[in-house]
Amino acid sequence: MPKDRDTGEKKKFNLFNFFAKKDDPVGVDPNEPLITDNPNFVNFFKLFVRKFSNITLINIMTVLCNFPFFFFLIGISGYFSGHTAAPAYNLYPHLSGIVGEKLSPASAALYGTYSLQTKVTVLSTTDYVFFYLSLLLVFTIGISSVGAIYLHRNMVRGEHVSLLSDYFDTIKRNIKQALIFGVIDSIIIGLLVYDAAFLRVNRMSGTTSGIMFVAVAFLIILYYLVRTYIYTMIVTFDMPIRKMFKNGLILSIVGFKRNICYVLGSAAVIALNYLLLVVYFPIGIILPFMIVPSALTFLGEYCIFPNIMKYMVEDEGKSE
Repeated sequence: MPKDRDTGEKKKFNLFNFFAKKDDPVGVDPNEPLITDNPNFVNFFKLFVRKFSNITLINIMTVLCNFPFFFFLIGISGYFSGHTAAPAYNLYPHLSGIVGEKLSPASAALYGTYSLQTKVTVLSTTDYVFFYLSLLLVFTIGISSVGAIYLHRNMVRGEHVSLLSDYFDTIKRNIKQALIFGVIDSIIIGLLVYDAAFLRVNRMSGTTSGIMFVAVAFLIILYYLVRTYIYTMIVTFDMPIRKMFKNGLILSIVGFKRNICYVLGSAAVIALNYLLLVVYFPIGIILPFMIVPSALTFLGEYCIFPNIMKYMVEDEGKSE
């Protein structure tokens, strides 16, 4: 067991101390660049490397806070599902009905092609129970986001953070707005995902398809920016959610330069994770549970918080 430097006595391991002491206990390094004064490209990587351990720990805390997602993973794992075989082609039933028992060389060839079997998973009652339990995410996504946003915002501002205490204190202070916007956030994300999936499955040719695709892509990018601004405003100002939506939309437009950096940077992180999934699946599947969501949040605060500082009055409401 480690010993205290001053007394020489053995110290007991404490999980809360493990999280709390990951940052400098006496404050921020005086040589650390003031990010809010000089939030440039080079300083981002300097700060990211310096705070990497904290960013990773925040990601783990956020994943654990969103524990209903593990119910979804269990549901899709197929462990409790039934497994059978069925024809791989949808044309097989029609072919079987037309040909019947009258086989010929031609029909035999068609049977040989369209009667190939594939594995089919049949969801069980247990699977559906896990899927329903995963819907609890609509209540955890908001509270976990405000805790993570607050910690990342303070790191970007060059302020000391105590991971566990600041995380849960922030949730406690903002629990009402976090829950309300978390539900709204989940509904909007669900609708946008449904629209994107609908366009992908029901592909249409012509100008209409192109216009709809561009419109949905624009809405996804716009809301990606707006939700980041809203969560940041929840932990920074005291104002109704309706006004946060308005301010988020305005800042998503007027802060174009930093917003586009946020979008492009996020796309790069997601693309890198996807590439790792293709090249080496184990690493690609582990990264979202270890660093990717937290890295995106840190990037978001680094890019958009200077816009909030620039365009909003800092002493309005509960600026902390």
